[in-house]
Amino acid sequence: MTLEQEIKDDYRMVSGWLLYCDERRRSYERKREEILHSSTSEHLAAPPGEGISDSTGKRGQSWAT
Repeated sequence: MTLEQEIKDDYRMVSGWLLYCDERRRSYERKREEILHSSTSEHLAAPPGEGISDSTGKRGQSWAT
């Protein structure tokens, strides 16, 4: 690809962002809210007393302490 073609492609991309900035921002915010409200932190945390479940991991954890 020539430098001139790269510049044209960059101009096309930038003009798209400038022309549709508001729509892209709204889309971004909508997707962000969906992601934030799609799961809860309780699924990320291990239940109390559930530490590492595999025996190799338990041995590695005991050596680290």
